[in-house]
Amino acid sequence: MAEIDGYTELSQLSRKVHELEQHLHASCSEITAGISEIKEAHQDHLDTINENTQEIEATSDQVHEIETKLDKLNLRMDAMHMVLKQLVFEHRLSVQLNLNEQKLFSLLCAHKNYLKMEYVVERLRLSDVIVKELVTALMDKGIPVVRKEHGGGSFLHMDPAFSQLQQQQGMIKISPAVHQQFANQQLEAFFG
Repeated sequence: MAEIDGYTELSQLSRKVHELEQHLHASCSEITAGISEIKEAHQDHLDTINENTQEIEATSDQVHEIETKLDKLNLRMDAMHMVLKQLVFEHRLSVQLNLNEQKLFSLLCAHKNYLKMEYVVERLRLSDVIVKELVTALMDKGIPVVRKEHGGGSFLHMDPAFSQLQQQQGMIKISPAVHQQFANQQLEAFFG
């Protein structure tokens, strides 16, 4: 009986070893499969990084091309600005305004908002018809006066960019008498 018990023990031990071997083999297979998955994921990650690097390089090249084009565009704009400045300078020499045109021009440049025609007529102390003729004369001379009809009334406005340019560069010559008269009217309006 001792032999049978030894055989049974050996058989059980052999079965346990076999089970452990199967379990170990299964675990090794799982580990190998896990390592393979990790390697595959790692390779996918590297491939994605390479693709992104290529996209970044392509984008960088495109940005460089755009910057080059912008630089060229800026050079062209600078050249156009110089030509425009020269034209404005030449235009300034050729635009001559009479005293009433200078008064209207000064009034419009001094205000950033639209002015009612009645206000302009009152400030210039001229008739409605004469003010309309002056507006047309300024526009004919290339001065950007904006005329707008709204709610049954007429409104006048000087292009803000042109007004600013006039303040900075004095493109249109205004006589000292008009400057003084305009300054006096502003003081009267302020204190009056």
